[in-house]
Amino acid sequence: MDLNEYRDIFINEAQEHLEALNAAALRLEKDAADPGALSELFRSSHTLKGMAATMGFDPITELAHQMEDLLDGLRTGRLASGPGLSDLLFACIDTLGEQIGRLAQGSEALPAPEALVQRLHSSQQEGITPAPSKAAALPAPAIAPAGLAPGESGYTLAVLVDPDCAFKGVRGFMVVRNLEKLGRLLACRPGYREVEAGAFAEGFELDLATQAPVESLRKACLKVLEVSDVEARPLAGPALAAAPPAPEPAPAAPAPEAPLAAKEASKPAARQSVRVAVERLDSLMNLVGELVTHRIRLAQISRQHGLKDLKDSLALLERVIDELQDEVMSARMVPMDHVFNRFPRMVRDLAHELGKQVELEVLGKDIELDRSVLEEVSDPLVHILRNAVDHGIEAPEQRRKAGKPEQGLIRLSAQREKNQVLVQVLDDGSGIDPARLRQVAVQRGFMDAESAARLSDADAVALIYAPGFSTAASVTSVSGRGVGLDAVKSKIEGFGGALRLESKPGQGTSFTLRLPLTLAIIQALLVRLGDETYAVPVAGVHEAVEYASSELRPMQGAEVAMLRDQVLPVLRLGRLLEVPGAERPDPPSFTVLVAEVGERRIGLMVDAILGQQEVAIKSLGRFLKGIRGFGGVTVLGDGTIALILDVPSLL
Repeated sequence: MDLNEYRDIFINEAQEHLEALNAAALRLEKDAADPGALSELFRSSHTLKGMAATMGFDPITELAHQMEDLLDGLRTGRLASGPGLSDLLFACIDTLGEQIGRLAQGSEALPAPEALVQRLHSSQQEGITPAPSKAAALPAPAIAPAGLAPGESGYTLAVLVDPDCAFKGVRGFMVVRNLEKLGRLLACRPGYREVEAGAFAEGFELDLATQAPVESLRKACLKVLEVSDVEARPLAGPALAAAPPAPEPAPAAPAPEAPLAAKEASKPAARQSVRVAVERLDSLMNLVGELVTHRIRLAQISRQHGLKDLKDSLALLERVIDELQDEVMSARMVPMDHVFNRFPRMVRDLAHELGKQVELEVLGKDIELDRSVLEEVSDPLVHILRNAVDHGIEAPEQRRKAGKPEQGLIRLSAQREKNQVLVQVLDDGSGIDPARLRQVAVQRGFMDAESAARLSDADAVALIYAPGFSTAASVTSVSGRGVGLDAVKSKIEGFGGALRLESKPGQGTSFTLRLPLTLAIIQALLVRLGDETYAVPVAGVHEAVEYASSELRPMQGAEVAMLRDQVLPVLRLGRLLEVPGAERPDPPSFTVLVAEVGERRIGLMVDAILGQQEVAIKSLGRFLKGIRGFGGVTVLGDGTIALILDVPSLL
């Protein structure tokens, strides 16, 4: 059987189990008595072991199996937790991640390092001390029940199967086969036929006569994939341990016919989801974009020629296309926890490296965002969180002197706001000191002392976005190279987002990322510049204002207008882009789009606003992708091409 076609499925599911292992290990580190975390670690390692064994990935199987043995000892009370447990578990999880990463790159998984294997083998001597074994404490029946041979013991095994298991019957059959090698089956509840058919809810019970130790029975059951737990207890009495059962149970008296609803309820639940390749979702999104373009074209034809029948049919078609667009967009939406789940472990490791105590609080993990946006925002969030731990949160002794708790707090949150998502990273650290930034700017040659003294506090704080600017005294593995926040700002603004910074010295800092819901289809204003049409994303436009030419005034070599008693810098967008026809004499009045760029507003003069409509974004291609000021291109209803302006990068 060729298993290569299942390789990608294995990698995707294995990465999900790695996330679950990391989350559970972090919970266990905070509370060593958390039974839920220990059970989650055991289940995930057990499932990962079975998946890897099925695929023939022996190095992953071996390491996951050794982790499972360790966790089983802790879970059953045979071993007691020690101070080195968390580091050992994280080392195992990291090694599993490296092995799975090699598979994702097309290479073969390497065996675990010998040092880690030795640590697992000698874990009882490295802080995880033996505890009384539950198996040893399990009493054997004082008198052998009828049907048991001399030297045999009778046990009842309660086998639990994962609730979402799709092949319960197969798992039940494999458990029975494994136990038949260790003893004689005396009874099964429900019957054998029901177990093999998977007609049980969460599990089933088996009575077994055996000479094997009870721990061997448990391991034989847990070897089967998706068996989550096994409870062993002495056989309750001689009535349950008579002669071995016949292969087929005797037919019972016919029961009254059950109602149809009850019969339907007894059927195993069907799987409600399937895995779809990302490429197919992208293809569907492109096709929906084409439909949106042609819908607009048909609407224009209908208006131009007054075709009533076409108009009526078009109204129905528009409704269907809108529903299709909503469904495809929903299929592309991914919860934020797909990105957020990786950060608790990262913050924990970085805090340990720097000798700091940091708690990461995560809120809004269920907020959904388009997969393409989520991929773009992942790296900026890593930079911001690392800066929060390194530069924001103080060392424990500094926090004590400042009257703060020794453990710092970083809050990562997401919330929906209209057609955008706001992601905030807030810390209760030292904040950003404008005086310190002015001093560093002068020391490192970014400006002279006189220019630095003229900077407002807001402008001084904005220096952290300057390429190459860093307040770190020396280069470390975490910071000091001057690469980070300038790249973060450019990255976020490059896909239509915005970054806002607020800081209070001694109290903390917050970064707020304003993200578009999707990068595929957006609402845009169509504007005329000279002889050409451009699209401006609505999300970046605060309002549109009509001015008379006399209201435009020169100031310090630029042009400004007054907007509610505030000075608004105005740029002639046509001249900035060198559009043909933009040098015509000024009309009596003009339209200004008030755009928000960071924390400031700026006016963009356009010749006319042609309307607002949905546009499907097409990439500029690899040769034009690096041109600043343009976020893509779209096809209008009349077949013409319009460039989509990226206002932040343009300015």
